[in-house]
Amino acid sequence: MDGLDGSSEGLMVELLPAEGEIVIRLAGDMDLNTVDAVHETIERALSGASPKLVFDMAGVTFMDSSGIAVLLQAVNSAASVCIRTPSPEVRMVIEATGLSDVFTIER
Repeated sequence: MDGLDGSSEGLMVELLPAEGEIVIRLAGDMDLNTVDAVHETIERALSGASPKLVFDMAGVTFMDSSGIAVLLQAVNSAASVCIRTPSPEVRMVIEATGLSDVFTIER
């Protein structure tokens, strides 16, 4: 399960299991054309368990409403969801949509 797990043109998706949590590292554009890879990775990561799910989003350069939608779906599937090191673009979208209270955000 380590390493490059699901990618589509414009987005790198890497699944990194860790002690007590599952980290999904994303880099590139998270939009309608790329979120299927993220959704598939979330489903594989959570099969049979609902651990803490961490999205490392330091490398995300763009995120639209479909990116927000896939993150909200993760909230309904995992025990907890954390956004780690969000890029300025991700932080702006989360704050503009009023979802700062939905996700735990780690700087």
